[in-house]
Amino acid sequence: MYLRTLFIALFLVGFALTANAQTAYIGGSLGNSFQNHSLLNISGQDFGIKSNAFAWKVFGGVGWRFIGLEGGYRDFGEVDNVESGLTGTSRTRGGDLMAKLTLPVSFLRFFGKAGFFYRITDEKAFGGGFSETIDRTVKGSVFAWGVGAGVQFGPVGLRLEYESMEINPDQLSMLSVGATIGIGDQ
Repeated sequence: MYLRTLFIALFLVGFALTANAQTAYIGGSLGNSFQNHSLLNISGQDFGIKSNAFAWKVFGGVGWRFIGLEGGYRDFGEVDNVESGLTGTSRTRGGDLMAKLTLPVSFLRFFGKAGFFYRITDEKAFGGGFSETIDRTVKGSVFAWGVGAGVQFGPVGLRLEYESMEINPDQLSMLSVGATIGIGDQ
């Protein structure tokens, strides 16, 4: 499974690097991560430190008028959770590679993307009648998707986006604000 996923990722990156892209950009985003929340049910109380964490990412991409490829590295931060007397923390980070569709309207950009997130999750749990601390690391690739909107002023862009990683049995998502800068000929 990992070799097939790696092969597909390398093929797509190679294709993007050798193609004559109209745009290329790098950027970064800051925001919050959420566990088991959808975009429509995030409220102001969800920005507390118990069920989410400060998250960040750096990314780059290439694109043509409507389609593109974006990849990056993100850290969802450390999330605390207490259930049935069991206290736990988890920290997820890793890289992603996603195909991106963009709808440009004047200086506005609406986009959606889908691909894979290659994760490393460190999990720790204690209490709940257990005498020892559970400490493990989980690695793997999962499906990821996102939607967003932004503004573009020449080579500089600002964007707001929501991204979700389908990590069974949980959903890990990120709501962030970011900036991009175009590189090369625009």
